[in-house]
Amino acid sequence: MKKFMLLMLAGLALLAAPAEAKKAAARARAESSETQNLLTLSPMILISSASSYGALLGYEHAVGDANSFLVNGLVQTSGPAGYNLTVLGVGGGFRWYLLGGNLSGLYVGPKLMVESATYSYTYTYSARAYTASASTSLFKAGADLGYQTKVWKELFVGANFELAYTSGTLAATGLAGPGLALDGTTLGSNAMVGWGF
Repeated sequence: MKKFMLLMLAGLALLAAPAEAKKAAARARAESSETQNLLTLSPMILISSASSYGALLGYEHAVGDANSFLVNGLVQTSGPAGYNLTVLGVGGGFRWYLLGGNLSGLYVGPKLMVESATYSYTYTYSARAYTASASTSLFKAGADLGYQTKVWKELFVGANFELAYTSGTLAATGLAGPGLALDGTTLGSNAMVGWGF
């Protein structure tokens, strides 16, 4: 009787092993199909600038379960009639997901960005139109705090706040006097939409 019971238990164990192997394989497939990359578009640059238009394009890659690195590019133009500020930039950063993980949840992380800015305006003096311009390279270092989540299939949405220190000086052309120092701290906000793969 003992031999029969041992044979029955051994048989059940052999039958259960393939089922457990199938479950483990299904879990591995599900984990490998989680989003590892994210392409993003942030159409709103700063909430404090009503006449600002542009986009922040980004690529984010998951590194482990709760970390990622990102690379982004900035295209922005702003200013009322007669004035124009154009900014082009590239940057990157790292994110730690505090709640959630794998490109979804609450995150915090450092950011660096290098930008090229050109400012120009047209004015009239003695019935003659003049254009003055200035340009600079800007260096930004800061951090952002935000939240992003998957809302449908691979569609992500999110928002963040960014605190950054900017360093640079506008070199003036057609203007009297020295360049304008642009050193200072800024607080910005972005909303984003993205697609994961």
